[in-house]
Amino acid sequence: MHYSDEQFASALNEKMGNIRYYKAVLREKGLIGARQQFSEVHRSYFEEIRELKDRIRCTWETAIRTVLSEKIAENPTVLPLSENASEDIPGLLRQILQTLQRIEKKL
Repeated sequence: MHYSDEQFASALNEKMGNIRYYKAVLREKGLIGARQQFSEVHRSYFEEIRELKDRIRCTWETAIRTVLSEKIAENPTVLPLSENASEDIPGLLRQILQTLQRIEKKL
């Protein structure tokens, strides 16, 4: 099952700001695509994050980064992009082109 940001927040009974920050870190670490929705895997990661946060009473930022770093270390195949990466190749190519054009302007 896939969730929009709002559905994900509702399903987990969590604040939208925490969900948006979580998604930003997922993107930063290459665990979710730019327009990809949350999946059950992301939900299980978030539940682990919440457990860690409650258990050691740390910030959301610390909990999110710690759990996601552990997941990447445990399973390097979890790494980059999304389950639907092949479907978003044109989008990735556009992003690369835009980045290259910005670099070219600076030269």
